[in-house]
Order: sequence, then C-alpha cells, then structure tokens
Amino acid sequence: METEAQGKDSKYFLVIYCKDKTIHLWPGDSKQDCLEKLAGMLTKPEIVNRYEDSTIIKRDMSNFKDGLIFGKRPDVEREAKKLAGVK
Repeated sequence: METEAQGKDSKYFLVIYCKDKTIHLWPGDSKQDCLEKLAGMLTKPEIVNRYEDSTIIKRDMSNFKDGLIFGKRPDVEREAKKLAGVK
C-alpha cells in the first residue's frame, strides 16, 4: 500500500522500445498522463513504424535526489571525454 509521502514523491515514466533497439523515456505526472502520451504517439505513422513495445514505470523520486533514476558514474563521462580528446 502506498503512503501519501510515497505518492507525493512518485514520478511515472513512459518507456518506449523501438525496432532499432533504442529506448526512449518520457516523464509523466501520472499513469494516465503516460497513457495519453503513448496514445498520441501511436497516431503518428513515423512513430508507429519505429515502435516495438512500451511500458510505464513508477519511481519514488525521494530515492533519487539528483533525479538520475538509472544512476551515474563519473568515470563514464571522463572516459568518453578522453576518447573524444576533450578535457
């Protein structure tokens, strides 16, 4: 059962899986908001041609103070800059 505090800090995300194996994430304020976004997207042929599947996930944002729900690793950016020759 969700408490009021958990509900207040919750954020929904529409996850779109595409045929080219890319994954796209769209934040929404509610499950309904995400469903409406997906419904609108599925009326566009250019999206339907790329679309493979989708899901809606919910995250308690109080666990992600920086908003980075997939985590972060400073060494990833550092290594990429090194490869690109950027300081």
